Amino acid sequence: MTSSRKIRNHLVLRGSTWHCRLDIPKDLRPLFEGKRILARSLKTGNKHVAEDKGRQKVAKWKEGFEKLRSILAEGPGWQEGVAAKAAELKKDGEVILLGTLKDESSSNRDRTPADSNDMDELFAIIEGQLNSLFEVDMKHGTNFQRHYAEMTKANLKGETSTAEYLQRFFNMQEEVHSYRVKERFHLNELQRQEAFSIISSPEDFKPKSPITPAMLDSWSKHLVGQLKNQKVRDSQISKVKRLSSWLSEKRKKLDFDSVDVFIREVSSARETRSKYLSAGRAFWKWAKKYNSRFRESYAGKPCPFDGHDLPRVGKEAGESYEGFTVAEANILYAKASTKKDKSLAYLIAFGAYTGARLEEIGRITKGTTVIDDSGIPIAFKGLPQIEWVD
Repeated sequence: MTSSRKIRNHLVLRGSTWHCRLDIPKDLRPLFEGKRILARSLKTGNKHVAEDKGRQKVAKWKEGFEKLRSILAEGPGWQEGVAAKAAELKKDGEVILLGTLKDESSSNRDRTPADSNDMDELFAIIEGQLNSLFEVDMKHGTNFQRHYAEMTKANLKGETSTAEYLQRFFNMQEEVHSYRVKERFHLNELQRQEAFSIISSPEDFKPKSPITPAMLDSWSKHLVGQLKNQKVRDSQISKVKRLSSWLSEKRKKLDFDSVDVFIREVSSARETRSKYLSAGRAFWKWAKKYNSRFRESYAGKPCPFDGHDLPRVGKEAGESYEGFTVAEANILYAKASTKKDKSLAYLIAFGAYTGARLEEIGRITKGTTVIDDSGIPIAFKGLPQIEWVD
């Protein structure tokens, strides 16, 4: 009878074989289809061997969790949101500082009880931030509480003005906020520093395209199982990649208005614009379904590639072309034959008889050719069904 013992150091003995298990972090469980635990057999009954293998397995899993979080952090959402919030907080801080400078420039006899009440309220807000300093210090080993104590002591001694004190406090809060952002979006240290840079100077922030290289790579792999023609796959990827570069260069958001401007800049032709919209629509559908960060960022938002009015009349709507007559096709075939260009002559003949495009003709093989009882090719599988030329 199989039995399990108590889990210790991520190891559990099931029967005579040791197994390793590790809880999947809550924020990553959607990527594992809701699973809560990773578990694998270590294929040994020796505890010491199991401990060694278990440590390696757990370390590998934890490293994988961090890589997943880094990939998620590359997606859209956190930079733009942080920049917007930082700009709002910075504006409020500037208002407070200007009020403090004005207050300090006034003489004591000009001060009113209302002024004192404002300052009391301000310092009450600062006191309310102390718990935040404590929590960040405990989680990340920082020293914000000590810095706060030092700057407060200097202010009480008269070594710094209230305005200088507030400026130092706001600067410190920017870094504290960067750690909060790190926790919220599971950022690594390098990304935390990026967040701090954005918080310090939100006005200099240049939005990145929400369509990241990692997402394009994943979408490319997905298309392999969806579209047989590599040329079509490459075309769709290149179009979305071009849009992504344009969004970053122009500092634009991914929305209807941006897409409208983009396709107008790309081309005035209806067919070209339609292809870009089709590629974008395919990417959007995939990203909303398979990329959790993208899905979260654009929840409830309409597809920005839908609803665009394309040219219906005139040159931009596309021109119609008349087909070659039998006589014209014979002339083209004769000229190619005269030049001893057999390949071109054969292409003209194939095109005249089938009405197929060059790309379609290039896919013709013996396997796609329909031959009658007399051994004469009479049709090609997978090509347009048209009336043969008399």
